[in-house]
Amino acid sequence: MSGAYLPGDTRQRIQDLIKDRKITQAELAEKVGLSNSALSRYLQRSTKNLGDGVIIRIAKYFDVSTDFLLGETKDGEAVDLSKMSAEDLTAAVMKTITEAGIAEEKLSSLGISFLDLLNSLKDPDHDE
Repeated sequence: MSGAYLPGDTRQRIQDLIKDRKITQAELAEKVGLSNSALSRYLQRSTKNLGDGVIIRIAKYFDVSTDFLLGETKDGEAVDLSKMSAEDLTAAVMKTITEAGIAEEKLSSLGISFLDLLNSLKDPDHDE
């Protein structure tokens, strides 16, 4: 991404990406299978929200994460989990679980051993 993105809502992020990528609103609408008028109404706040599928297609078109598009992260880069090391993946999983407020006891009640999960990420030959 060439520009810095300030915190913003989905509408602002889409408008910023359109400007940054030097495409028109009509081009984006066509690429994601949406009418130009529907996208225009959304961006002008005449329509409350876009469907999940449209958000996903827009994120894929711009090669950004849906979290970025939804304003949940500042960094628009999509993350390829298959390219992460086991340690980085473990850290990301722990951060996500912690931020979501999921306690170890909750995972255990679901029959998931968090430590086994982490160990399997670190050791691909880990067996139960």
